[in-house]
Amino acid sequence: MPAQNRLKNTLSLFRRKSVVAVVAIAIMLSVASPLAWAAASAEPEGEEQDYVTLDSPLIVNVLSRDTIHFLQVTTEFQLKAPVLAAKVKAHMTAIKHNLIMLLSEKRFSELQTIEGKKRLREEALKTVQQVMKEKTGDPSIENIFFTSLILQ
Repeated sequence: MPAQNRLKNTLSLFRRKSVVAVVAIAIMLSVASPLAWAAASAEPEGEEQDYVTLDSPLIVNVLSRDTIHFLQVTTEFQLKAPVLAAKVKAHMTAIKHNLIMLLSEKRFSELQTIEGKKRLREEALKTVQQVMKEKTGDPSIENIFFTSLILQ
């Protein structure tokens, strides 16, 4: 009997250690997998970028006749040349400021239609190009994309 009890205890201990090992491996994989994926999908250093993303969404109040609404926009800029990414990033504060001023003067009714959103995109592109031309002498940005636009 004592040999059977020792065998049962050994098996029980082995099972518990196995469960702990499996859980530890699962935790390591759940942490390591997203990190590996992020590292693999990240742009290698030194590689040139065609797009620069605004680091945070722009959120402004938008007026209508009866209430205040909110507009949230996430934006990406397509550059005329990848080497301009550093210049655009260097002037991101001025770009954000001018975009916020532009968005803040819009009315809710203007932004409810596709045509209104297209006009806003054109105006935003001109605004950003003007900022870059004033700061660097080159408009630098070929196109602007709203990757998210929430109007509520």
